[in-house]
Amino acid sequence: MSYKRTITMVICVMLAAVILTSGCSSPAQQQVTDPADQQNASAAVQQGAKGNSFRDLKQWDEAIVAYSKAMELDPNLAVPYAMRGDCYYNKGEYDNAIADLTKAIAMGVTDWSVYSLRGMAYVTKGDYNKAIADFTKVIEIKPEYALAYQLRGDVYGVKGEKDKAEADWAKAKELGYK
Repeated sequence: MSYKRTITMVICVMLAAVILTSGCSSPAQQQVTDPADQQNASAAVQQGAKGNSFRDLKQWDEAIVAYSKAMELDPNLAVPYAMRGDCYYNKGEYDNAIADLTKAIAMGVTDWSVYSLRGMAYVTKGDYNKAIADFTKVIEIKPEYALAYQLRGDVYGVKGEKDKAEADWAKAKELGYK
């Protein structure tokens, strides 16, 4: 398995696990008093769960449809944007992934995995400065995460910034990256 694919898989698994348990706004957390809003919130949760099932099966298109329906039903939910962004990333639709991940962040998702995945999308597009910014944000949120240092070091290396690359690779190794 290629290095890039391994990294992508690790990030995607962590994204799903962490963001779904994070403090993001969800219908269950919102104070919904209008019965119509309650129905929409319940239906949005069902669509999100459906999207997760499709995503787990790597049925990206079906998952994207389900997450989109969840967002239509409750446009205040941030998590479906992050999850749909993950699906777009896995399909190779990096512009769509970046747009959705950026929207999730703007809506209040502050989980490190969203920044990490968006950073990977920026790398694939060759937007190295934005990738570095996202990996730096990951490091600010989760300073013990060795892979973020490794990835940022890789990007610095591609940019020819040898000293910064070597410093990040050394830190990644210190934190246990092999």
